[in-house]
Amino acid sequence: MRKHFAWVMAVGLAAATAALVGLACGGGEDGEENANAPKSGDACLLENESECGKSIEGTNAVLMCVPADDKGSLKWTEKEVCSKAQVCEVESGLCVVNCDSPFVCDGKECGDDGCGGSCGGCPVGENCVGGMCKEYVCEPTCSGVECGPDGCGGECGTCSSGLICDQTTYSCIAKPADCVPSCMNMACGPNGCGGSCGKCADGTFCMPVTQTCEGPCMPDCTNRECGDDGCGGSCGGCAGDNLFCNTDGKCAPCDPIKNLYCPEGSYCTYGNDNTGPLCEVAGTQKYGEPCGGTDSCAEGICIELSGTESGAICYPICVSHADCGEGMQCMDLQGAVYKVCSVGAAPDKKCNLLLQDCELETDGCYFDGGANAPICLTAGTKQEGEGCSGQPNECAEGMQCLSAGGAGWTCRQFCNTSKGKEPLCDAQGPFPKCANYYSKQGAGYCTTP
Repeated sequence: MRKHFAWVMAVGLAAATAALVGLACGGGEDGEENANAPKSGDACLLENESECGKSIEGTNAVLMCVPADDKGSLKWTEKEVCSKAQVCEVESGLCVVNCDSPFVCDGKECGDDGCGGSCGGCPVGENCVGGMCKEYVCEPTCSGVECGPDGCGGECGTCSSGLICDQTTYSCIAKPADCVPSCMNMACGPNGCGGSCGKCADGTFCMPVTQTCEGPCMPDCTNRECGDDGCGGSCGGCAGDNLFCNTDGKCAPCDPIKNLYCPEGSYCTYGNDNTGPLCEVAGTQKYGEPCGGTDSCAEGICIELSGTESGAICYPICVSHADCGEGMQCMDLQGAVYKVCSVGAAPDKKCNLLLQDCELETDGCYFDGGANAPICLTAGTKQEGEGCSGQPNECAEGMQCLSAGGAGWTCRQFCNTSKGKEPLCDAQGPFPKCANYYSKQGAGYCTTP
């Protein structure tokens, strides 16, 4: 199940022999402005005390109590002035990023915004340096090695006389007496015996490890706000709950249809209150199997459909019929922001709406939304025209609870859509007309003219 965390700040007062440095934020309760917050230049009482207050210009700042003159007077002075995107943090006594501020990306055009999000990416041929897009500069890769290619057209070093560059460790070693040059699948770099496997053409560099000739990696964050930049760097992250970087490099909710982007051990679904899509702890139940909550299913959603006797089971989530398997249908659900695929009916439950051919005398044949097929259910007692709540088998055998023609839910009798064939609608009753309902069996329902 989802966990919600609340951060609680405890404020303490210290007395006795040891003095506790106290910090108070310039804002009051619930972020309201504190009219008593000190200002730079105001008198203070305890030397070296720090507190959140206001700078001379009136902006948020960390203040410190320092001597004002040689007579023992003390005053607040600015220890650190916070930027528009910062706030004075009580616990640390430092200016920190205020993630609720609209100015978190002021002065930046790319890179991390400090709140788990991104200030944007850079176009092809540029990379992000200090929050600004700069022309790409190849950075040599030479950490922990003594020799070999640096990945930028140069060398990480040369070995002294009598030593060779080892192809595996890129360290300088004594040349073995029985050394055999090795250049299998290599186009450049050391051959393991003091020689070279070749040189790279202009515009390409010898890559470490593979010793192949490649062009410089050019980070590309065009039209991307998150994810890999193609060179091992990042185009940014996603801020906010239940936002994930999709394959297009966009921050978006998880995908409940394909079950993508959630962390390992969780799956993409919807909450009981129509919230989502969101990630929940994954269970083990498969499609069509009984479930007992959002943490029961391995994927899809755990719901109980009105008009079924199967109880709550795991259903696949869909947008259209194409998202469902063969013989399944993507169904709208009343009051839900999502749709689900029907999961089929057990062979021994299938029946004919017109023939009412269920084996048990207590059953009737009804169209079941979860199975997307007519199945045998325990028959109800309500008669034609009586109100019902949407459960198909509230009505007696040979009828179904329907909401047709904009009317409320009422029990309607099944009829044969082939002219003159039984069962027929009562020509003298309130529902004399046979309207199409389930064409696979030629079944209709009786309605008003």
